[in-house]
Amino acid sequence: MLWTDFAQQEPDLAERGRVLLADDEEFSVRGVVREVEDADARQAAVVGARGGAQLSAALTLFEVDLVEVGWARWSLGKPTRKRWQAEGVSPSGC
Repeated sequence: MLWTDFAQQEPDLAERGRVLLADDEEFSVRGVVREVEDADARQAAVVGARGGAQLSAALTLFEVDLVEVGWARWSLGKPTRKRWQAEGVSPSGC
């Protein structure tokens, strides 16, 4: 399945560290993904890019509305957690 097909069928995004050691860090991001198709919006995505970056027409560009971002530092098997959540969003999901 192409990523563009997946993004249309499942627009929710969740990414999380998968391997936790006794002393480690974990970072998680949750959001809603949309493909950017408007030519002006695609061009705006590279404004200010360093090194003359160009966005190829062959590449698919996605926009992500963040819902929640989390960070945890594990020490001796116990986490210290920090979390940011977008206003007006329930913690149950996207």
